[in-house]
Amino acid sequence: FTNCHQQLLQERKKDSNLYFKTDTHWSQTGAYVGYKELMKELQRSFPDIIPVTDTMFYKQPFTMYSGDIQGLFGVKAVMKSSSDSLKFYDTCEVTYKKIPKIVQYKTPCALNKTSILFVRDSFMESMKPCVNQTFETSTYYWDTSVPYKVVKEVAPQIIVHELLERFMYTLLELPEDIQNDSTFMKKHGRL
Repeated sequence: FTNCHQQLLQERKKDSNLYFKTDTHWSQTGAYVGYKELMKELQRSFPDIIPVTDTMFYKQPFTMYSGDIQGLFGVKAVMKSSSDSLKFYDTCEVTYKKIPKIVQYKTPCALNKTSILFVRDSFMESMKPCVNQTFETSTYYWDTSVPYKVVKEVAPQIIVHELLERFMYTLLELPEDIQNDSTFMKKHGRL
């Protein structure tokens, strides 16, 4: 379990562009704070993982027009919010394929010859540039639960379930394929 709340508060003292002013999502600068915390946690189980460092990229100004906060308050006007995007100095051709709900990136020059699966929500979008530079195969499945068939199909070496706090209640809900597995349900006292 990784919660980067304290690190974001500390970083906020140095850089105010961690979140967009018109959106609830973090910017790539804010996502980098989360990425560093995630890498620390992964290195506890996978000590050989080499993470991206801040010497590997530069920040480029980025302007976002509108955002989800405006929609929450019914604001129709276009508002802009500025932050930075992360641009890597050394990159190679990253290829990707899309399958419904799944996007998989292949980065031959990644820092690690490892595959990772993220079961994720929209906050993962801003973290993708760092993750894709870290892992040779990065697969993103957009959902709140981890379907066995996706894990079996992708066969990753690492699985991360990224979930925003406001969606934590979904962890109490079992995926339908597990609910329909009477052997599993009996074994774990759910029937």
